[in-house]
Amino acid sequence: ALSKNENGSSINPQRLKELSVLKYESLFALEALSANDALQSSIASNVLPALVSFLQHLEYSYSYAEEKDQEQVMLIGLKTIQRIINIPSSTQSMMNNGIVSILIKIIEKGDEVKNKLLQEVSLEIAQSIAQSDLESRYWLICSGFLNS
Repeated sequence: ALSKNENGSSINPQRLKELSVLKYESLFALEALSANDALQSSIASNVLPALVSFLQHLEYSYSYAEEKDQEQVMLIGLKTIQRIINIPSSTQSMMNNGIVSILIKIIEKGDEVKNKLLQEVSLEIAQSIAQSDLESRYWLICSGFLNS
């Protein structure tokens, strides 16, 4: 079966595989760049919304898992977020872009998650959000995170 792009035209399996590898390598490079304190603010303001969107897409679609271990890709993305979460603008940006729904899905999977570090990082990000400001704490509670 061929996948479709935004225009509705088909993408052949080889092209899809190449795009998947490119996304993985880009995510891996982004994680490495996020270790640089001088770049964290820029990553938080310019890349974070796209990163959260990518993780949401990954969480709701299992086609990417055929190319790379889905949990490993999620972990790399969450580790990047974990490094930049203390940038003041990042928490609100993540809340606006739906990071909590990703965290909830990961935590609710329980024993289905093979890489327990994925759940640990998810809980640490949720804790950072809860400690950031009153509004973020409120949205975390309203999201149903505490019910997970």
